[in-house]
Amino acid sequence: GSGHPPAPVASIDTAAWRRAIDIVLTGTWLCMKHEIRQMVKQGSGSIVNVASTVGMKGWPYLAGYGAAKAGMIHLTRTAAIETAKQGIRINAISPGPVATEMVASAVRDSPDVEQQILATVPMGRISEPEETIELVLWLSSDKASYVTGANYVLDGGQTA
Repeated sequence: GSGHPPAPVASIDTAAWRRAIDIVLTGTWLCMKHEIRQMVKQGSGSIVNVASTVGMKGWPYLAGYGAAKAGMIHLTRTAAIETAKQGIRINAISPGPVATEMVASAVRDSPDVEQQILATVPMGRISEPEETIELVLWLSSDKASYVTGANYVLDGGQTA
């Protein structure tokens, strides 16, 4: 996903807003549109969309990114209902901070950012990508055969 430079709602550049919506929400919809068509033909499938805790609650200065991720969660739930009888499962996961290049870049740009992030996570750490991968693998497997339309939160208690 991609966001926009942090800014108050009234100061977000229109082009930056559109870019966040286009990449995160429209990009997800376009992928799902074609994935679902193929999965209908084959009679089954599983889609796991990667949303964010930023799409679940208000986060200052991240309105465009948050709106796009919230839209992704809604899109996931709607598509899950529409395709369940065709053997397709669609779920979302909403990670909190993950040790990715996006987070590393933010920390490099402003060393205080890491402490600010950690202050929001009751477990006191940023998650590792493997923790997210394990949930994606489970949701994609037959072990999650009765799970659709869900949004799983992996955030160390951040949104609790």
